[in-house]
Amino acid sequence: MSTAEHVNRLGLMLRLRQQEVDRLQTELAAKERLKARYRNTLTRMDALRDAVGASGAQAHPALALNVAGYKDHLQVLRASQAQDLALAEAEARQGAEALRAASLRQEALAQVRAQSADLLATHLKRQEQKRTDEMATQAWLRGGA
Repeated sequence: MSTAEHVNRLGLMLRLRQQEVDRLQTELAAKERLKARYRNTLTRMDALRDAVGASGAQAHPALALNVAGYKDHLQVLRASQAQDLALAEAEARQGAEALRAASLRQEALAQVRAQSADLLATHLKRQEQKRTDEMATQAWLRGGA
């Protein structure tokens, strides 16, 4: 495989790595939005619980039982949401780590491609200089003969 083909293939691989990085960035952004939704839900549930007040402060015993049941139900839902938030945070950490790793791989490949492109450019310059020197030598020999 020639150096030019090598540089072209590295360029293709670099574009594929960039697509992977872009995909992982999109996934991480979605996970961050999901975490924000869970946090907002937890905040709203806390506000609902606080808005009801103490169950013992109710004038009627049935109403006090109703408020207590409502608060218990809210607490169960809140615990479920908190667990979902913890899972979403763990997934977001994994996604961030995958993004970091993909970015490092992409950057390393970009450096390899840049080095290969520099080598190719140096090689092409040498070939051009060699052709120029050969033509100058031929012209000098024709002029001197």
